[in-house]
Amino acid sequence: MLWSLGNGLGISLSLSEFLNGHFNNVTFMCADVTSPNLDISPDSVDLIFSNCLLMHLSDKEVENLAERMVKWLTVGGFLFIRESSSHQPGDSQWKKNPTHPHEPRFYTRVFKECSTYDDLGSSYELSLMNFNCVGSIGYGKMSIHSMTRDFNGSWIMCRVNAKTSYDMSVSLVKVL
Repeated sequence: MLWSLGNGLGISLSLSEFLNGHFNNVTFMCADVTSPNLDISPDSVDLIFSNCLLMHLSDKEVENLAERMVKWLTVGGFLFIRESSSHQPGDSQWKKNPTHPHEPRFYTRVFKECSTYDDLGSSYELSLMNFNCVGSIGYGKMSIHSMTRDFNGSWIMCRVNAKTSYDMSVSLVKVL
């Protein structure tokens, strides 16, 4: 099963359904990912794709969602995250900022620290498979003083057995 968590735009959901609705193993949903009522069975999702969603969540909401995502994924399931911007959008101060800008290292830390346990007590975590981050600097419309820093980052993580993951890293250290 595939879950796609987008930036909340209904058109994205409709377009995804139109383009990919012929796949019988894909579920499309528009829901509040911060809601405790979002009921997704543990170990039921093979791939989660999150596109520019996390920057709209507070630090605590990102941490809570990360814990839930690792539970939803099957062992060997993948989490793909794409985020951009570590600053407030635009070149003027907003009275209420609709985003919660995070640095790339925040996402890396939060997802690396989350884990879950199954009914038998086995521990699972997310292993970082790939990370790409491209930084950029832009200038506002009015002056050089409205310079902004931005990034486009993507993370690919895989749910793995924490003991196996640890054993593999210990083995690699022994080999080196």
